Amino acid sequence: MVVSREKTSTSAVIIFAFLTIAIVHEAELASEFFVETICDGELARTLTCPKQNVLSTIWASYGRQHNDICIDGEQLINVTCKVDFDTVLSMVQETCDDSNTCELESSKDAYGDPPECAGVKKYLQVYYLCKSEMIKKSICEFNPPENITCPETQTIQVVDANYGRTDKWTCGGQLAENNQCKSPKSDQMVKKKCNGQNVCELEASNEAFGNPCGKTHKYLQVDYHCQAGKTISKATY
Repeated sequence: MVVSREKTSTSAVIIFAFLTIAIVHEAELASEFFVETICDGELARTLTCPKQNVLSTIWASYGRQHNDICIDGEQLINVTCKVDFDTVLSMVQETCDDSNTCELESSKDAYGDPPECAGVKKYLQVYYLCKSEMIKKSICEFNPPENITCPETQTIQVVDANYGRTDKWTCGGQLAENNQCKSPKSDQMVKKKCNGQNVCELEASNEAFGNPCGKTHKYLQVDYHCQAGKTISKATY
């Protein structure tokens, strides 16, 4: 993967720091993402994840926010113009998310050209993750603790977790009194314990998560991705 390597300014570093904090807080992720910067007029760029992994866009911007990216010796008049953030993010997500690879270009024809950006050379900047396809793990009540795991170079990202029961088949629940019960605290507890780890041991028990459905035989259901990479690529922010 080819990434831009323009010189990083002090202001850009500060903005990037705030961005990182916001992303981590909102998505409950470690700062394990990649950055692609594509200048107007460049050939389309391909974003790629390892095999059995898919793209997940967490931030995208089209316009110009710095005077030291994609300049090619040009004199810049405006360094603070951009297309609506939600619009650009939605377009990139629609093109790339849940695919192993996608092709993006930076152009006003693709994303628009607000009046304040007229005549300004712009760029598309995308922050994204590589994550595995969804992995589902069921751990039965009364069974010994079990691990959820990811490959050595990847970390766990829990999408959803529930202790209780949502069907009548898992863990021999054909005779269960209640097939629809959930522990309200199990999701956040599992995410707090396992996210960012390579291996995480879990036990399905009332002691850990409470008893949301009386005598019903319960199980812990965990849906998660394996997230690639602990290193941020050497892109300019």
